[in-house]
Amino acid sequence: MAIGYASAGGTAIGEIQFGDYIFPAFDQIVNEMAKFRFRSGNQWNCGGVTLRTPVGAVGHGALYHSQSPEAYLAHTPGIVVVMPRGPRC
Repeated sequence: MAIGYASAGGTAIGEIQFGDYIFPAFDQIVNEMAKFRFRSGNQWNCGGVTLRTPVGAVGHGALYHSQSPEAYLAHTPGIVVVMPRGPRC
């Protein structure tokens, strides 16, 4: 829904509860959202999508809530990863 809304000119802000939960949506994020402008020959844009998610060790989440997928996304053309430098920015 965020891709369609952003391509129509809106600003979509999605929140994913844990970084691990990005993986079921990975195809949509990497192959649709990130490549949308390139695949349309620069005619369409969905740059108004922001995805927020906590990453790294949660402390009690074990293997299901402690992944850090930002490295995958940071190396994907069309995606910009922004992280705060600390808890108080």
